[in-house]
Amino acid sequence: LLVKDHLSLTHLPFHLANAFLPPATARFGGAVTGEVSLETNAGKPQLQGVLHLDTLSFSIPYVGTSFRIESDTLHIQDNRLPWQDLRIIAPDGSQLSLDGEVRLNPHRRLEGNIRAHTTRFQCMDVKKNPYSTLYGQAYLGLDASAEGLLRALFVRGSITLLQDTELHYLMHNTTMPGMKLQPQDLVTFVNFSDTLSSWQTAPIPTLRLGGMNLQLEGLIDPTVAITLDLSSDGQSRVNVQGGGELTYTLDPQGDSRLMGRYTVQRGEVRYRPPLISEKVFSINPGSYLSWSGSIQDPTLHLTAVENLRVNVSGSGAGGSRTVLFQVIVSIRNTLETLSVTFDLTAPEDLTLQNQLASLTPEQRASQAMNLLVYNTYSVAGTTATTTSNPLNQFLQRELNRWAQNSLRGVDLSFGVNTYEANAQTGQTAHTDYSYRISKALFNHRLQAVIGGKYSTAPNAAENLRENLIDDFSIEYRLSKTQMLFLKLFMQSDYESILEGEVTETGLGFVVRKNGSRFGDLFRFFRSKADRVGAQP
Repeated sequence: LLVKDHLSLTHLPFHLANAFLPPATARFGGAVTGEVSLETNAGKPQLQGVLHLDTLSFSIPYVGTSFRIESDTLHIQDNRLPWQDLRIIAPDGSQLSLDGEVRLNPHRRLEGNIRAHTTRFQCMDVKKNPYSTLYGQAYLGLDASAEGLLRALFVRGSITLLQDTELHYLMHNTTMPGMKLQPQDLVTFVNFSDTLSSWQTAPIPTLRLGGMNLQLEGLIDPTVAITLDLSSDGQSRVNVQGGGELTYTLDPQGDSRLMGRYTVQRGEVRYRPPLISEKVFSINPGSYLSWSGSIQDPTLHLTAVENLRVNVSGSGAGGSRTVLFQVIVSIRNTLETLSVTFDLTAPEDLTLQNQLASLTPEQRASQAMNLLVYNTYSVAGTTATTTSNPLNQFLQRELNRWAQNSLRGVDLSFGVNTYEANAQTGQTAHTDYSYRISKALFNHRLQAVIGGKYSTAPNAAENLRENLIDDFSIEYRLSKTQMLFLKLFMQSDYESILEGEVTETGLGFVVRKNGSRFGDLFRFFRSKADRVGAQP
């Protein structure tokens, strides 16, 4: 039995395909024009035809970005739909190339052989708005292939998150304690006939990828910046910059595994609890998150430090003076067995440092919490209180908020501290205004940091000349692929009571490497297997 049929397509809207796609995958637009003929002989259909892609586009709801598909003509030959160098165009004009074919067998046996390649592609471009949870810009490199049945693809490849990537994740409904003061009602009355008050926007359903055999080698460039906004105004947030190597696998049963490590190069945590001044912790370089199985249960090895200036007095303190304390927070283990410990040091004061060393870890943790929450320190007759007042806190908060909202691409922060007169040390009442500015240049290959202060002490002219720039560092990344840096720095610090303030100036060569064995420190070139990963 021979059956022939012919179909002409005149500007067929491609959004009709959305009805056959899960809501969380993609939304299509544009139109298709062409002709398709079907010939069936002895129950074996044969498709022939031509399709013209006219301004096709698609958007991915999760990343909130739309892409265009370059206009092209596709030919259907003997149930095969091949194409070569079909280009997907990003918002900035960068392109991703697709090669391959789809074999149009009976609809339950559709097969494909597809390869995707790009060296730099803007996969996300979303400005901050009241509706997006994820916003910012992201650039990736991709080299991947997929073959087999469309419902059970065999996918292998590598993906790289490139420099200039700056992602922000906003926690709209954060459950962190103290982030918001909200009344907790014991009883809530609901009118079930009122449909408007109970209506909520349906969340995007979770996309399940069961049936796919997938393995992706992921590389995150060390210059990638990620921000986690803990509040809608961005005042409480976590900023990290770092990179790592990860491997993601998914078996046909839907079980996924993530292996690898993400290492923080620099980071900061700003948290503003109610009724307490803002807390700013600097994440130590080398802190990391590692995965060895479940993507939802990483192993954490994070250390963060907050600097606090306090007035110390008492017999054990050697007189009344201003001392810098460092509150150290260490986060260890997995999320299921999380361990959070506090510690306290006084690196610029030998007397207090020896006093803290004589305490047990539990006692130092208690003193660290007292400084954070109550702004007090009390050990063996030595007492201390932070040098701050409400006016300074207000001025500092408003200056930092202005810098965050007005300056783009520059990280600028201010500090204001007032010191009382002290007859024993000859200190007069004065106020110090400090600043710190950080800027990344040349696609994040050069990082410049400058800090300093101005004091209203009687020798203000001398302070302005000597302390306007206390610290600065210029770090240049010598290679795009290797962690090799050239660093020029000047740093003011306190060695001890006898040495006093010491200024260090120099030029350094820095090598940063990640590895699981001691021999990895001396590997300066990656093998071909490490660069490409397993291929099908």
